[in-house]
Amino acid sequence: MLLLWLTPQLATLTVIAGRVALSAGSPRATERLAVEALVIVQFAWAGLMFPVLLGGFAGWAAAVLTALPLLQLSGFLAGAPPGDLAAAGGCLALWLAALTMLRACVPTIRSGSAVAGATLLTLGGLLLWYLESEFAGPVSIAHYLPLPSLLLFLRHQGNFALPLSSTALLAAICFVLLLAARNRRRRLRD
Repeated sequence: MLLLWLTPQLATLTVIAGRVALSAGSPRATERLAVEALVIVQFAWAGLMFPVLLGGFAGWAAAVLTALPLLQLSGFLAGAPPGDLAAAGGCLALWLAALTMLRACVPTIRSGSAVAGATLLTLGGLLLWYLESEFAGPVSIAHYLPLPSLLLFLRHQGNFALPLSSTALLAAICFVLLLAARNRRRRLRD
């Protein structure tokens, strides 16, 4: 399972370190985007694959402990300040904790809807953020979602309170769902 988690992250870092142009208007020094690109891949991939990747505390710890060195490597490529990397690592750990708790309380047969919800929070939030920035709309809900708010922080366009609070709120909601699911299972056994 760890190989499934690490492969997209290593591929992202390889593309960035190789200075592969990701679009026609891509900046020449693509490594400046290493932290943002890796954070997007980590959040989105975890949201898509959490029923397979995150199996309890051991799965969460393995995912966090293997993602942090890659995040540090991306920071080296981008020349990012250590505080930005610590903030990104903290939000990633909270996101993975939320997904681990969600996996524990959602039965396997209904995990598709949980994956859809996690994908909506990550990729849907990025799409809303893009549409807002492209068409100069009002501040949307995208700025309050964990991934777009973290990216705004990494671009120094926002403070750390927003990504931390939005990710912590999601983790708290998943914790409440986990407690409710365990309570329900206990009542069904009795």
